[in-house]
Amino acid sequence: MKKLVIISLLLVMGLASNSFAAKEEKPDSSVKAPAAAPAATVDEKKEVKTIFNFKDELSLTDKQIDSIKALLSGLQKTMNEKAATLNKLREELVKEIKDQANLKEIKNKLQQIASLQVDASYIDIEVSRKVENILSSDQLKKWKSIQQKAREEEMARAAAAKPAS
Repeated sequence: MKKLVIISLLLVMGLASNSFAAKEEKPDSSVKAPAAAPAATVDEKKEVKTIFNFKDELSLTDKQIDSIKALLSGLQKTMNEKAATLNKLREELVKEIKDQANLKEIKNKLQQIASLQVDASYIDIEVSRKVENILSSDQLKKWKSIQQKAREEEMARAAAAKPAS
């Protein structure tokens, strides 16, 4: 029975950890822009380029930059709040599992975690669309091309890093 609880706990923690990770950042810290490619793993010490890295190539105006920064600042604040709530829910879930809580309570906690993850993902997509709406059609076309190229490069790096089977 003890092994089952441990396995269940590991499974739940594994599933829960696949959501967004909480970062302890000060609200004053620099605003993060939409990334051109998936974020690097912790092992990789590489810079993730954002839309601001391509401001000259995209010919972003000061007004566009300010609008994007404002959107992303709000997103960062919201995500930090959701991450803190998510961490609290995860801790509660671990305690409930450890304490052999009623399965309905555990299911409810899992549903709260899932709902929070869905909300965070939706807000991220919503803000990305708002950022895209700030761009002109030519800028958007260039930005999507930059993102696609970065994704392809990331996939190529990941494929090259996989050990041969």
